[in-house]
Amino acid sequence: MSSVDAIDQGAIAKIFTGAQPQEYKPVLEIRGFKALDGSRYSLHVADRMNVVRAVTFGQSGISDAIRQNQVSRGSLIRLHDYSIMSPNAKVQLLAIQHAEMVGALKQEDILADHQLQKFVNPHGGMSDVDASQAAFPSTQHLRQAPDAAATDAYTTPERRAASSAAFTTGMSEQTPPPNTAVSSRSSGVGVQGNGLNTKAGGCDIAEAETQIGYGQGVGNATAFASHPVLNPYAAQTQAVSDQHTGASSLHSRFESASVAGGNPHLRGSTAMQQQQQQQQQQQQQQKPPPAAASLQPMRGSSQQTAGQITPISTLSPYSGGRWRIKARVLIRGEIRRFSNARGEGQLLKVDLADQSGEIQATFFGKAVDKYYSLLKPGQVLTFQKGQIKAANKRFDRGDYVLIFEESSVIETVAEDHAIPAVTYDFKPLCAISELDNETHVDIKAVIYAVSEPFTFTAKTSQREMTKREIGLWDPSGPDGFTTQELTVWGDSALGDRYQVGTVVFLKRARVGEWNGAKSLSSPVQLDLNPDQPEAFDLQRRFQEHQMTSPITARASNRSSFNGSGTRQTLEACLEEDIHLTAPGSTQVGGPNDGRSIHRHNVMATFSLLDGNRGPFYPSCPAEVPSNRPAPSQGQAVQMRSCNKKVNQESDGSWHCQAGHTCQEPVFRYLFRLNILDHTGSMEVNVYDDVARKLMGCGAGEYVPIYEAGQAGGEQEARLKQINRRLEWKRCAMRLRAQKEFFQETERVRYSVDEAAAVPLAKEARSLLAEVQASLAAL
Repeated sequence: MSSVDAIDQGAIAKIFTGAQPQEYKPVLEIRGFKALDGSRYSLHVADRMNVVRAVTFGQSGISDAIRQNQVSRGSLIRLHDYSIMSPNAKVQLLAIQHAEMVGALKQEDILADHQLQKFVNPHGGMSDVDASQAAFPSTQHLRQAPDAAATDAYTTPERRAASSAAFTTGMSEQTPPPNTAVSSRSSGVGVQGNGLNTKAGGCDIAEAETQIGYGQGVGNATAFASHPVLNPYAAQTQAVSDQHTGASSLHSRFESASVAGGNPHLRGSTAMQQQQQQQQQQQQQQKPPPAAASLQPMRGSSQQTAGQITPISTLSPYSGGRWRIKARVLIRGEIRRFSNARGEGQLLKVDLADQSGEIQATFFGKAVDKYYSLLKPGQVLTFQKGQIKAANKRFDRGDYVLIFEESSVIETVAEDHAIPAVTYDFKPLCAISELDNETHVDIKAVIYAVSEPFTFTAKTSQREMTKREIGLWDPSGPDGFTTQELTVWGDSALGDRYQVGTVVFLKRARVGEWNGAKSLSSPVQLDLNPDQPEAFDLQRRFQEHQMTSPITARASNRSSFNGSGTRQTLEACLEEDIHLTAPGSTQVGGPNDGRSIHRHNVMATFSLLDGNRGPFYPSCPAEVPSNRPAPSQGQAVQMRSCNKKVNQESDGSWHCQAGHTCQEPVFRYLFRLNILDHTGSMEVNVYDDVARKLMGCGAGEYVPIYEAGQAGGEQEARLKQINRRLEWKRCAMRLRAQKEFFQETERVRYSVDEAAAVPLAKEARSLLAEVQASLAAL
């Protein structure tokens, strides 16, 4: 498209007075451009009446066309998404988020720079900073250099007057003064010699109301009619659209007055100008609306999607609040809860993608509960009324992130196969040992071993946390296969979905290191049994390997996996704990260098309680500061019970070694007993938290029953009934082994951190898998 009719005359005034991109998509002319940085360009755009400065952001379409050398002076662009940007109180710019190239004007149709007005917004500031910035950039940015009139283009009439006076110095031909009968406001305008002597009603021209829309809105016919002379220095002006008829009639009045006054430059061309104005007015009436114009995008331009959808690649903090994206949920993370000085909160991170790119989004507070069920991986949704912020490179990927609150609007839409799904860049397990810590990798593997979930209390936050360790296998490495440990946390660690032989795809699993051995943890997405050809091939290869060389948890090439998740026998625990070091020891050279604590998962049976000693003790209930740090700064110091053993004094009060005194102690469980399996036995300590679950009652309730039962009264049967809840019961246990010195003798102390009844159905499936693996090895 090269016709002048394609340009929307008066479009700049509409944009700066409230036009919305959803309803108005004007075509403007590029007067020139210059680069600001690698992705932004400064433009001057015009609508055949006014010129204004604009800035492109990101993948606006125009930036790509400039880099491909497709833009020159006179190129036409259609705006699809734009907003008004105010760097300061005096300056307003047109921010172009998305536009497309639609053609270029012919050389003879390009107006000279002095024929355009620099737009002034009556509701804001100037559309540029100063005249030096308004004068257009050097010719290295243009395919054709501007003419000589561009030396004072886009300036105010006052500055052009001064510039013209200096420019005409030494020239033989001078412009004679106009007739003094033009109007009371232009009666003193004239040129004397090489300078200007301008007066308008007794005031200097610099003080006169010469700017378009001086004190009024652009396009206001009343304002034009009340000011007979708006710009006495513009020699020619193009006819404008119907809504600017006031400006057109004013232009005609000014021309006729100037001709009557004897201006030879205007008198010689009056008939031609009047004929051109009549033709342009007829063309304007016959011109179809902009939406009906058949403008074809040029190659390299960016086309706006249907339904006013904003491409993700064009989002920036300058996009305003009118954007709306349609994207697929690639990854949905876990709900994270946090605590700070303002209280407790929660957040959820998701990865979104459309045809143009990807972006991370974070949901806070009630928005997590409101939209969690909608944000299913693979679901296509529309998102709007969120915030766009610069990314924190420590936690986010990309340049920008989206923030959604409860007031945001998210809706499901029909499936769009043009939007890509999640993609993987798989790495073999054998390459994990060569990667740096905190690296994130994509993995495809088969589960060959699964431990039981383990719940513990974090030392720093005092929160209960759950983790689970899973053994992975793939057919890489010099031995024909490689195994690796994966740790999953929170809700991902629960349930029965992890089964031996299941194929798993991991997205961005974190590489870590513990005791010199690499491991994987916390993938942002974990896909079990994906419906992919490569998953079927991987499962087939694992089954073939199991038939020839079966691998079990004990066959893993990582000894740390045995010590952290897989079930062990008591005999294996005793052998492994030989290498434990005492606290503070600097022993080196063993398989567990520097480790003073081991943890084991075992399946064992509790033996009899000691009938000669009660399995409890009286403890001190006094509150003392916790020796663990507070969850965050500004919060009160955490308190805990003293729990030291108390002794009763002659006055009936109770005292502990810490100096606390109380009238009534709190009884807590504490006892030692043996546990057994088919390989051996060991003595373990059982503390109050675990014992209360096993015994089914608290120590305070157990003490009177114990004392009455020891006396042979009616409570003896009740006491035996409670003890049988523990004695000779087979349980799944989590043991903690720690070396200590007792009476100048070094020994390993075992404590039960957790105990629970055996899940019989799951245990039967596990035993069956071991039997099948053993038969396959025959």
